[in-house]
Amino acid sequence: RYTGRAALPLDHAGTWLSDAAGRVVILRGLNQVFKLAPYEPAADGFGDDDAAFLAENGFDAVRVGVIWAAVEPQPGVYDDAYLDSIAGTVQTLAAHGIVSILNFHQDLYNEKFEGEGAPAWAVIDHGRPNPSNGFPGNYFANFAEQAAWDSFWHNAKAPDGIGLQDHYAAAWAHVAARFAASPSVAGYEVMNEPWPGTLWEPCAIPLVGCPLFDHVLTAFYQRVTAAIRTVDRRWRW
Repeated sequence: RYTGRAALPLDHAGTWLSDAAGRVVILRGLNQVFKLAPYEPAADGFGDDDAAFLAENGFDAVRVGVIWAAVEPQPGVYDDAYLDSIAGTVQTLAAHGIVSILNFHQDLYNEKFEGEGAPAWAVIDHGRPNPSNGFPGNYFANFAEQAAWDSFWHNAKAPDGIGLQDHYAAAWAHVAARFAASPSVAGYEVMNEPWPGTLWEPCAIPLVGCPLFDHVLTAFYQRVTAAIRTVDRRWRW
């Protein structure tokens, strides 16, 4: 049986992740994201027996999916009952020595495009064609989804006149404020698999990469990171 556990809270020593005892930490984890409404791991049956099984088999970290559509079902309106459920999962894992990494998860942006992530009010696709190509086909061949991503990266105005990225950053700050005092939350993942929208084609060319999208994504991460750090400054590296 594996019994080694990091002493919380986690920190860092130079480029190394470390624990409260100053030891280098290498986390062993997996993913738990429930991609259907109500988007709660508990609604998928994840509970204490699962956490105990993970701990028994040497896992000490779980990437817990948090869905923007559930966090902010209407512009500027947050569902704290949803975050209570996520907190319950975090606590269940913590009871077995497992830390959580909160992950704003998305696949294909929204249910309209056969995925999940953004709320419906954040879909601005200008009425473009919306063919059904599944995952991951819609990323490449769904013009409505690409338009929705373009709108997001251009910080297009939501129905309340506030930019989509501004809403996203504020939602992250709300979530971070909820978990800032939790030593069992080891970090935040700003977005799962951000898609470039119509800028994706250069990314598929070997040795070219995504030069047109890189600065857009960097600015986005800086915006969200700054919002998170207004409420949680535990991680400064």
